[in-house]
Amino acid sequence: GEKVQSAVFQSRDLSSDGNLLSLENTRIRGLAMNLPRFIPGQPLPCVSINGLPKTVAGFWGLFEIRMSVQQPVNSQIRIPLTRRGYLPVFMSNEGKLFMPTARHIWDQLLTKDLCIDSLKDSKESIAAGEKLLSGAEQAGQELFETMREAHFAAVAREEERGKIAFASRRKAIDRLGLPEVRQFRLARLDEDESQWRSELTSVRQIVPEMRPLLMLKVENGGVYE
Repeated sequence: GEKVQSAVFQSRDLSSDGNLLSLENTRIRGLAMNLPRFIPGQPLPCVSINGLPKTVAGFWGLFEIRMSVQQPVNSQIRIPLTRRGYLPVFMSNEGKLFMPTARHIWDQLLTKDLCIDSLKDSKESIAAGEKLLSGAEQAGQELFETMREAHFAAVAREEERGKIAFASRRKAIDRLGLPEVRQFRLARLDEDESQWRSELTSVRQIVPEMRPLLMLKVENGGVYE
């Protein structure tokens, strides 16, 4: 492992001698991209979190929304093949969804202490997972659409880039003097362009996935000292 002195996790806390640990750090980003998933049915922690009102009680979960496309290793496409977004969700004991509370709990988990009071069994864990997943599917639609729009904007830019690049290569080949060389290189260019267009069609077929990373039962806010 590695020990980091004067580490902070938010830019507003950064001082001249501090070290900001965020997703811009390659090691942190590597960890974030390979987070283990929470499997509904495994023990569900029941926690108390400092800084929360005592009235806050329910289920909290953190979900990864992942969007990916399939491409060969030697793909000519120059766009991200996987996009990720993270969504906190909080559902009260009455079954109501509160997204601002979800984000506030996430902030508190990053900055405050918590106490694990007990562990719920697999039956309660599965029930909580079903509730939170349903809430995440509802609340995550906006984030998914944002990621989808970013993906297809990147596809459009790649299409324009490719058209310009292949047209430029074709003009350069047309200036060659020897007909045999010109025909050979044009045939290779046609193969490359055909493969590129096939890959471009493929990246329009996105595979969405929603993965639970963490689930908690928030029993009492603000009682842990």
